[in-house]
Amino acid sequence: MMKVKTSEAIKMAKEGKSLEGVILEDINEVQVSVRDAMSLSREGIVVPEANMYYDDNEIAYDEEIDGLERIGAFRKMSWEEKAAFLSGEDENEISIRIRIPNSRMKLWVDKNSTRLSDMLGPLLFSLYHAEEKFKNTFTQGSSHDKPS
Repeated sequence: MMKVKTSEAIKMAKEGKSLEGVILEDINEVQVSVRDAMSLSREGIVVPEANMYYDDNEIAYDEEIDGLERIGAFRKMSWEEKAAFLSGEDENEISIRIRIPNSRMKLWVDKNSTRLSDMLGPLLFSLYHAEEKFKNTFTQGSSHDKPS
């Protein structure tokens, strides 16, 4: 095992160097941008959520995702408000079966299931509301198009 500072591990990850056997000696004392946390994650090092920060200005605009009206009020909420909204009293838990192409990916999914759950909840919320919006738009549009 080799202990390195988080900044050095980020640099190694960005250079494509293996981080196998690397231990972050200062991870509890530093915060890492979400992008850097993803770079480390691709190399097998998981950064605790409490040690990540994000800057909306660093997030790329994606017309396919951001262009949908379903984001509306949800987009204007703080992360805390989103978490509170998504963990409302009528919250239900579901299980979804997904085919995993190989055992390495299965191990990764098992190891990161909590993080995946945290990411998939808002994604499913958004997909659901996008479909509802589409249904409403289609239904309203088709009733106006019918001849009287």
